[in-house]
Amino acid sequence: MEPAGGQRTAGADERAALARLHGWIAPRAGELVGAFYAEVRAHAATREVLERLSAAEFATLQARQAMLLADLVAPDSAPRTLAEAARHSGRVHALLGLGFAAVVEAHGFYQRILSEYLRAAAGGADGAGGVAHAAMQSVLQGRLLRDLQGQAEAYAEIEEEFARATVRVWQTLAEAQNFTDLAGGVLGILGGLSGIVAGSLGRPDAGGVFRYEAVAGEALRDYFAGLEAGRSRPTTVHENDPTGLGASGRAWRSRRIQHTLSYATDPAIAPWREIASACGIRSAISIPILDAQGEPRALIDLYAAWPGYFTAPARGGFFAQLMSLLGLALAKLQAGPVVPFAARANYRSLLEAGALEMVFQPVVDLATGRVLKIEALARLRQPSGQLLAPAAFLPAFGTEDLLRLFEAGLAQLLFRLNAWRAAGLDTRGSLNLPAQGLTDPRYLAVIEGSLARAGTPPMRLTLELLEHAELGEASRHDGALERLRRLGVHLAQDDLGAGYSSLQRLDRVRFDEVKIDHGLLRGVAEAPQRTLDLIRHLTRLVHDLGIAVVVEGLEDPGLIEAAAVLGADAGQGFGIARPLAADAVVAWAANFRLRLDRARPATALGAYATHILWVMQCNALAPWPELLARFVVQPGGLGHYIASQGEAAQTLARLRAAMIGAAGNGIATPAFRSAEKRIRGLLGTRHRMEAARWAHPHRPPDEAG
Repeated sequence: MEPAGGQRTAGADERAALARLHGWIAPRAGELVGAFYAEVRAHAATREVLERLSAAEFATLQARQAMLLADLVAPDSAPRTLAEAARHSGRVHALLGLGFAAVVEAHGFYQRILSEYLRAAAGGADGAGGVAHAAMQSVLQGRLLRDLQGQAEAYAEIEEEFARATVRVWQTLAEAQNFTDLAGGVLGILGGLSGIVAGSLGRPDAGGVFRYEAVAGEALRDYFAGLEAGRSRPTTVHENDPTGLGASGRAWRSRRIQHTLSYATDPAIAPWREIASACGIRSAISIPILDAQGEPRALIDLYAAWPGYFTAPARGGFFAQLMSLLGLALAKLQAGPVVPFAARANYRSLLEAGALEMVFQPVVDLATGRVLKIEALARLRQPSGQLLAPAAFLPAFGTEDLLRLFEAGLAQLLFRLNAWRAAGLDTRGSLNLPAQGLTDPRYLAVIEGSLARAGTPPMRLTLELLEHAELGEASRHDGALERLRRLGVHLAQDDLGAGYSSLQRLDRVRFDEVKIDHGLLRGVAEAPQRTLDLIRHLTRLVHDLGIAVVVEGLEDPGLIEAAAVLGADAGQGFGIARPLAADAVVAWAANFRLRLDRARPATALGAYATHILWVMQCNALAPWPELLARFVVQPGGLGHYIASQGEAAQTLARLRAAMIGAAGNGIATPAFRSAEKRIRGLLGTRHRMEAARWAHPHRPPDEAG
């Protein structure tokens, strides 16, 4: 559609023929180009491409075509210039999505139209005129042929570019260790393809409005930033709203790749036509990323400077493969919460600017109240003074950010351990080790170097493993853990109960301690029996492996007491201490006292825990009625709790008496089971009342029956 080239120096005869040719064709270039487009419009492949152009774009195309035709036959056109023009034409046709077979066919039309014009203009010349006419036809065919060759080379370059991009995407998917690396890496590759103006990866929020977490190219950055500020027209998933009718909304709903062939002609993109035109966007593709169940989890949008860019046959296979690969990668890496790209950039800037500020939460021995260690927790200090918690910024960090965060956090922790020791608090410190620390050798180098610079013995450092990688990589990860153990640091498995991989790892790696996930304790108010049973079973499992147990999320005295009763070695949570500024740790440790007696619980949940153990002992003694009878009349933890509550626990006292009386006929009797169940229900109610008072300390006490 845009012939333009030649490559050899014209001799005297050729220059003479070109001069005649130019004299015939240049004045009629516009007319000849018009005839050419009238011809190609009759053919489906080229007609579809031309129909994607606006009237203004088509007029510009014809004007450029006429100029190129005049240059093609000009005697003074340099071969290098014509070759570059041919390659440019080829790139344009490739980027418009026109197949090369259609280009070859159009070239044939072009050559025929020009040849027929020359023949008619020459009027059937013979003799010298006929020789001149033949020379002009020969020169014209030669230049058209070299033009076609240049266009073919441009097509090959575009295909090679996509082939290289395929390899780079594969490498990125294989090497990405988190969602941020995946999104940024893939978009960086796609955004660098010829013809791509911009790209984005987004997910809809709870209201169905897309939030964009990674952006490639500068064209749409202001638009995406405006979305977060409420200045830009959003894109949604809603089919009953104009903002959901574009390719993005259709792709999300259909679970299939969707196109905007032309922003100039597609009525569905009316809400965004103006901003797209200003940014040089002419077409787009929306690629849904699906999970294993076929549900959309994220969406990649790519924007091109050419109408129909994404419809080239070879490109269809490329983007279909990309969709499949991204779905597999996203499932492996766990995307986490939506973090808009502007917020991601802000969090990274804060980290780079040294805004990391560690806070510190004690872990205490539940038997003695002694401080066992201090866990360092990362925060980012905003210019406003507000501290950001990890849940906000960690999902925004890629591999390099996480390494920088770990190194800076470790340096702060080791510095504080030395300062606390000088002030009289000699304790250990702990820090989370991200999953990538088990595959990236730089982490071991950072740990060794940081300990050496601080002069801190490795045994004073505990690294808490946050592990969410696939089990297929476990052997490689566990080898890294053994190298850390040989270094001398203590190892803790964090978040036990959050996933099967952590349970399986306990059988292979010699951890010094295991932390029971605080998420298991969140349902204690609604299901105290289930929560306490989980703590008891996990504690016994870990103890059977010879490993100490720390329970996280001990938010109130009831949970602290219950964890102690059920055998946990140590605890951590707001009920013990909230995260503290570094300067407050020594004073807190000097004043902290943990007063509890596992045999004499002072809280309803502690009594509940002793009751669970009491029922287990009753079951164990059931085959020996005489031993059971002597055991049940002992006060036990529940009896001591009832005695400490006085008149407020009369109902509990009556139920306990009924339960003990029923035990004489066996603990499997309906009377025993009914009384025991009512005791558990009443203890659960009392725990909820106690927890409400602890949460609102100035609230007057409730009456308990």
